[in-house]
Amino acid sequence: MLRPAFHLAPKAKKSGLIIVLALIAGVFYPVQAVAAANIYVIQTSNIKFGNGGTSSIGNDGFLLQPFYKSSDGNWYKLTYSSYPLRYAIGTNDASYSGGTGWNLSGNIMSSETGGFSGMTIDDASGFVTTSTANGLNYGYGTLVVSVNVTTGSRTFKLTNTYVTGQSDSYVKITTKITNTSGVTLKNARLWVGTNDDWVGISDGPNKQRGNINTGSFVKSATAATRSPALRITSGAEGILFYSTDDNATTSVNGCCQFSNVYNQDPATASLDITHDGSYAMFSNFNTMLAGASDQFSWYYAAGALANLAVVITTVANASALTPTFGTYTPTSNGFTVQISNYDAAYTWAGTATASGSVAISGTGLVTVTGVAANTASTATITTVRSGYVSGSAATAATTSLVAALTPTFGTPTRTANGFTVQISNYNASYTWAGTATASGSVAIDGSGLVTVTGVAANTASTATITTVRSGYVSGSAAAPATTSLVAALTPTFGTPTRTADGFTVQISNYNADYTWAGTATASGSVAISGTGLVTVTNVAANTASTATITTTRSGYVGGSAAAPATTSLVAALTPTFGTPTATANGFTVQISNHDALYTWAGTATASGIVAISGSGLVTVTGVASNTASTATITTTRSGYVSGSAAAPATTSLVAALTPTFGTPTATANGFTVQISNYNADYTWAGTATASGSVAISGTGLVTVTGVAANTASTATITTTRSGYVGGSAAAPATTSLVAALTPTFGTPTATANGFTVQISNYDGVNYTWAGTATASGSVAISGSGLVTVTGVAANTASTATITTTRSGYVGGSAAAPATTSLATQAALSLVSETVVYGSTLSLVGSGGSGSGAFTFTKTSGTCTLSVATLTPGDAGSLCTITATKAAQGLYTSASSVFTITVTQAAQATLTNTSTLSRTYGPGAALSVSGGSGTGTVTYAVTGSGATATGCSITGSTLTATSIGTCKVTATKASDTNYAAVSSSEWTMTFTAAAALTITAATLASIQFGSSTPARSSTASTLVGSDAISSLTYTFTNQSGTASYSSTTPPTAVGSYYVAPSAAVFSSGGSGNYASVTYTSGTYIIAPATLSAPTAITASTVAGSSTSLKIAFTNASNATSYTARIYLASDGTTLIATATSYTSNTAITGLSAGTAYKVTLTSVGDANYADSSASALSSQISTLSAAAAATITSPTSISKTVGQSHIFSASGTTASDGGTLSYQWESATAAAPSTYSSIAGATGVNYTTPT
Repeated sequence: MLRPAFHLAPKAKKSGLIIVLALIAGVFYPVQAVAAANIYVIQTSNIKFGNGGTSSIGNDGFLLQPFYKSSDGNWYKLTYSSYPLRYAIGTNDASYSGGTGWNLSGNIMSSETGGFSGMTIDDASGFVTTSTANGLNYGYGTLVVSVNVTTGSRTFKLTNTYVTGQSDSYVKITTKITNTSGVTLKNARLWVGTNDDWVGISDGPNKQRGNINTGSFVKSATAATRSPALRITSGAEGILFYSTDDNATTSVNGCCQFSNVYNQDPATASLDITHDGSYAMFSNFNTMLAGASDQFSWYYAAGALANLAVVITTVANASALTPTFGTYTPTSNGFTVQISNYDAAYTWAGTATASGSVAISGTGLVTVTGVAANTASTATITTVRSGYVSGSAATAATTSLVAALTPTFGTPTRTANGFTVQISNYNASYTWAGTATASGSVAIDGSGLVTVTGVAANTASTATITTVRSGYVSGSAAAPATTSLVAALTPTFGTPTRTADGFTVQISNYNADYTWAGTATASGSVAISGTGLVTVTNVAANTASTATITTTRSGYVGGSAAAPATTSLVAALTPTFGTPTATANGFTVQISNHDALYTWAGTATASGIVAISGSGLVTVTGVASNTASTATITTTRSGYVSGSAAAPATTSLVAALTPTFGTPTATANGFTVQISNYNADYTWAGTATASGSVAISGTGLVTVTGVAANTASTATITTTRSGYVGGSAAAPATTSLVAALTPTFGTPTATANGFTVQISNYDGVNYTWAGTATASGSVAISGSGLVTVTGVAANTASTATITTTRSGYVGGSAAAPATTSLATQAALSLVSETVVYGSTLSLVGSGGSGSGAFTFTKTSGTCTLSVATLTPGDAGSLCTITATKAAQGLYTSASSVFTITVTQAAQATLTNTSTLSRTYGPGAALSVSGGSGTGTVTYAVTGSGATATGCSITGSTLTATSIGTCKVTATKASDTNYAAVSSSEWTMTFTAAAALTITAATLASIQFGSSTPARSSTASTLVGSDAISSLTYTFTNQSGTASYSSTTPPTAVGSYYVAPSAAVFSSGGSGNYASVTYTSGTYIIAPATLSAPTAITASTVAGSSTSLKIAFTNASNATSYTARIYLASDGTTLIATATSYTSNTAITGLSAGTAYKVTLTSVGDANYADSSASALSSQISTLSAAAAATITSPTSISKTVGQSHIFSASGTTASDGGTLSYQWESATAAAPSTYSSIAGATGVNYTTPT
């Protein structure tokens, strides 16, 4: 008997936005994802909170249980069981006076036991939803949550701001508490942490308290040290708990209540402990006024233990204080902006583009200056703090204001109550306004005309005009100060004075600050002087005229008034004259038209005085001789113009020339004298007393002769010239000369270069004596009359002629007897002219002529002389002496100056006092004793036979580049008084230094395929100038690594030793040491980490509702791949694992119609470590199971052997309209209930075999 059976295979197709999975026996329509409101799951690539099936935020406003994602792709919890993170808040009332650190005073509320209500999501605008499922928003970003907290009778609002990035391994939490109690609270404290720790798969992790310093965790030195970082680790993973708050510290205690840890004083908590416990971060907010808030930021991070250091560094970088900014205010040369998160505990600095300079105030106000107008600038602000990562942020680019429009003005126009002025650079795009001094009001019209009104008359006012325009600097300028007009000045007048052609009148109120003008009747012309005198002219004689005078002045009203009408005078009588007659002091002249009805007067030039007689004769006197003078005669008469005329100019007679004289010169028979003012235009004559005769030469020299000797005579000289007064004067009386004094002499005395002789009749009081000598001699005459002749060659005759002169006497003259000079001695010398420093020299002279004795005197220098014994000064010093040999016979005395040479003395013996043997390395100190003087001791390597190499001396230190001996000689330098001296050569020995150890540095670990790091070593006790230039390095395997030994660096993964050897010295050598040993370093080549496959796409398998397949791009060097399938609902529940997986291979055993996500891991080998799991793929669902088919079974039938039968299932249908497939099965008589598939029987019909 055959029984038809039907098995349904799924089919699928996609149309539009609706995914339709068509099954053979039915159709499945999955629900599309729709974003849910206010239910958020914080889940990055590496960390999440909550199990993924609920919100990450608990009713207490805190994070639910934390998880981290391991490199195996699985999520591991980070607290015990399903515990969330906990917090506690403690407070006291305003009367509290205790400490501000950790304490248990007052009321403490723990989220573990309640006390919270009203949790709300305050702000989810910064949350990025990456996926949704079951009404949950999965993602990352910023989420702000608040909850009301009650502790005792006090209430708070607790606000947590959670911030994380898409790939972050940490979350930053800023916890703020706001005092809503309405009263001041003190001792506000906050704890955050967990009541029961768990890391990965460990319930007893290690906990270390410390801090983060320059990006790394550093365990604290003592429990009392503030420790704002807590590192919790198990064998494979770790947690970092950290805060940048200055008050924050951590504490640990035993499991399993949160009160255990907040009751633990952090100052006594364990620094390093491994156990099942609780931990917390503590911070004290101290006093909080009603309504006040305080906050602190903390970080919760997790990762694989191998990556924890990187995670810590990432947190450290994230904890940097990154500046944030408020509203920007452009300025004329930049902008200002407030740093919103300014903290004075940091050092703030900044730079700005566009040549800007940045200044940051103590309150965080950033001021950028130095930017050109209308120019954008961006300031980059940095934060620095010891132990913190530096932060940096750039402001928004801000454009400085456009330069101000500063008003400029034309020329103001004064008005009666102010002024007007045009704005030259008026621009209607600006708003214009103004104010004015002196109570003025300002109006500005649409063309820029400024009108100032309301100013009192004659009052200065200044208008200040401003310009305003959005985006521009405001401008301002003052128009020129302008005074309103002054009232008119009306002229007033004095009494007019008639003139010949009009009149004059004084303006009584004349003011030169005004401009004065006028007109006159009767054809008169008006002139006004600088003193206000009005003169009217051009009016006919004896005619009335009226003058009208006007005043004008800038800023004043014009004035006007008429002077009194005035009649002009009758015509004048003008004097006429006869011919003048010159006199000695002026002249006389007759007035031809003299009339006694007039008053006559006169003046004369050249200081003349005028007198007029009753008949009209004018007499001028008082004029200097030979001086022209003009007399002006005037006529006056009431009602008439005054008359005036000048008589002809007339010159008075010339004064006499009175002779003047120079100094007379007496002669033997009279004298001569020069006429000082001699003029050949005159006739000169003269007479003399004492019978003298006078002669006057053509040059004016008067010579008087015929007077007896020593007799006084006076000459009188006269001058005559036509038209001049005759002159006369007497020359000074002069006496003729007395007879001469003739010199007489005593006996001459010969000298070495001439002779001396006494003048016997010498008179030095009355006479002047002088002389000359033959044989090139020079003559000197002393005050006693001793004549000394010098300059005559030795043994040469010379004659001196002596003259006498005396004022008023004839000069005298006589020759002294001829005399021969003495002979000169031969040259002098000294027996010795050299002396050694420290000894004396006996001076002995030689040479010269005659038998005169030698004497010695010191001429100069530092030496001393006692008679003939000389004691020298310092060697090389100056010493000169004069040797003199006395005169004798025909020879003069002789002297010569000699320079004495003072030579250096020899020093005392120089003796070595050095220690002769020294260990190699430090230099050997050299020393000597002895020598003399102040010379410097120097040392030199000398001689031959040294066994050490590189012997050299610096100062007094001997060094060598090898052990052995060096030869040394010391020299003490010469000084002023001692010559240099050298010691005997001596030998210095260097012995071997201590053992040298050369240790290879441990090379930095590398990954397989990376370049080998440079090798290096350290050499202990390397001494002196020894240096190693190279070493040979041999690599050998450590235990567990394949055998290797070579100087070529290994490339295979493993642990190796690096052994140095064969040191090559660039200076010195191994022989300088007692021994040389070598110590190995280590070197690790770690497997390289593979990259995860890329381009991962999961898809369904046609015909299977329990299978999926994954397509991907292979990763380099991977040997195989492991695929993992997780439930899409949480992304953590592992459903299936396929090892050695190849692309597009079906993974079976899944549930039909279920959503999954997949990851792939690259599998390595000995040289490549497995990669981390790829990120979860997009959600993919298996096909749904087909709906049941309605099977119409064929009718049973019996056949004999050899007969066949056709069974048909054509009556079978699928209720969902799906396509049917078929499989015919059969059973045997022995097992009628057990069916098995008939091979190939998959059609709608089946034909039985015969």
